[in-house]
Amino acid sequence: MPQLLEQTQQRDMTCRELTLRSDSINEQDRSFEAVVATETPAIVFDMRSFELIDEILIAKGGQFPNQVPLLDDHQRSSGINSVMGSANNFRLQGSQWVGRGVIGVSADGNIHREQTWLDVRNGHVNAVSIGYQVINFVDIPAGQSQEVNGKIYKAGERTLRITSQWRVHELSLTPIPADKEALIRKQQGTPPAKTRRFFR
Repeated sequence: MPQLLEQTQQRDMTCRELTLRSDSINEQDRSFEAVVATETPAIVFDMRSFELIDEILIAKGGQFPNQVPLLDDHQRSSGINSVMGSANNFRLQGSQWVGRGVIGVSADGNIHREQTWLDVRNGHVNAVSIGYQVINFVDIPAGQSQEVNGKIYKAGERTLRITSQWRVHELSLTPIPADKEALIRKQQGTPPAKTRRFFR
């Protein structure tokens, strides 16, 4: 078994897209509830090696502030114009994080924000994506196994990154469903078909 190597990353931010469950939408406050992170393995692009790797986020290592911006995408260069509202009420339920997004009312009749709300309410935009900073992680070479936090993990054909500490900075809306395990929560009934896509 290879030696355990724990590393720290301070500046890079990764994004994970998660499918919404439209049944949880509250028309009065223009909000929706979603599972925003799970421990399901995902493929991400590693900026250090410029290769695709697998990554698992350890749920207990997630750090969430009381509130983060709800954006229309991860391109923060557009400044406050990309802010659609906020996300809050984050809590850990088993091995997944749940939170609530709120699309703000536009005082000046902002067409983009109002159209975004209508698209979410009507189910046309059915996914969200967390933007998070990786703080501590362990990389396991392809085909090898390691124990991390008392659990054995085995890498497949790619390097497997076990991210034991990570911090969320924003939640973004996206039209593309992504995470198999993370959907907007339904109040009742069974969840719809799930898909997952991760990108960096």
